[in-house]
Amino acid sequence: VNRGEIPLSRAYRPSPDVPRLLFMGPFRYAQNRDGILEFLASAWSGLRSRFPGLVLTILGGAESAEVAAAYPTLRQSGIELVTAFVDPAPYLDQCTLTINPQRNIRGSSIKLIESLLAGRVCVSTTDGARGFADSGLEGLVLAPAIAAMEAPIALLLADRGERRRRE
Repeated sequence: VNRGEIPLSRAYRPSPDVPRLLFMGPFRYAQNRDGILEFLASAWSGLRSRFPGLVLTILGGAESAEVAAAYPTLRQSGIELVTAFVDPAPYLDQCTLTINPQRNIRGSSIKLIESLLAGRVCVSTTDGARGFADSGLEGLVLAPAIAAMEAPIALLLADRGERRRRE
């Protein structure tokens, strides 16, 4: 029963089985840019080896186009960099789970809450979950460092039942 709390267009839909990650991190915030670059350097190749069809969509905003010109890792196979300001809702619907690879952030992570409200599991660094780490949210999976995000992401991509339980 929908009592008006969630618009019908935003009602929960289970995550797809197609392996697709989403990072909603505008590059105007340096921690987003630095975090995704570290993720690509430390965890991405292992995940792509295990899941060859894996796609990572990065909602990097206008600033990300210039960064992509300087960093070839943002132009490699499997990476979709969105260089405009967009509504994240359709990207959340299409993703299997979201990631939040961050260090030394200030404040709370809105992208983490957006992900959970959309019914998507978010794998985040402990730093990235600032303000929510001890909240007991089933959809929030924590890793102590960016490189350590690879194992829980792989588990959740491979185990549909566990992922859906957490959604």
